[in-house]
Amino acid sequence: MKRMVNEKVVWYLEKNKLLTPVQCGFRKWRSTTDRLVCLETFVRQAFVQWQHCVSVFFDLEIWDLHMLAYVVHSLSLSKGF
Repeated sequence: MKRMVNEKVVWYLEKNKLLTPVQCGFRKWRSTTDRLVCLETFVRQAFVQWQHCVSVFFDLEIWDLHMLAYVVHSLSLSKGF
C-alpha cells in the first residue's frame, strides 16, 4: 500500500511540476548517485580554486502514518486523484 501511495504522490508532484529538477533518490531515472557526483564535482572545483564549499543535508522521512494520511487527504481534496 505504501508503494502505491508513493507512486501516486510522486506522479502528482511531477505532473504539477512541484519538484525541483535536482530532486532525486525516489524518482525514476534520477539516482542519489547522480547528486553525489555533482557534489563531488562542486567540492573538487572549490578545492582547485582555493574556495570554500558548504553543504547542508536533510534526511526527511514523511511516511509515518499521520503524515501519510495527511498527504493522501490533501491530495484527494485538491482532486489530484
